Amino acid sequence: RLKHYEYNFIKDACWKLAHRVIALSKSYNNASIIVEDLKNLRVGRKLGNSKGRKSNKIINKIPFAKFFHTFSSIQ
Repeated sequence: RLKHYEYNFIKDACWKLAHRVIALSKSYNNASIIVEDLKNLRVGRKLGNSKGRKSNKIINKIPFAKFFHTFSSIQ
């Protein structure tokens, strides 16, 4: 049950964030939104680009594929 709750929470958060970004771009006279290749954004000590334990944990939890899919389906 908890796993389903977490899935819905993440899905909802991605959609809310995408809508906020789109609303922000519209407030700047329909500024373009470009989503980069997010594959190489992972951080960690083994990768040589550590940002600290707490920051690494937050960054690595981002569901990049869902985030990208959300933006591509809204526009």
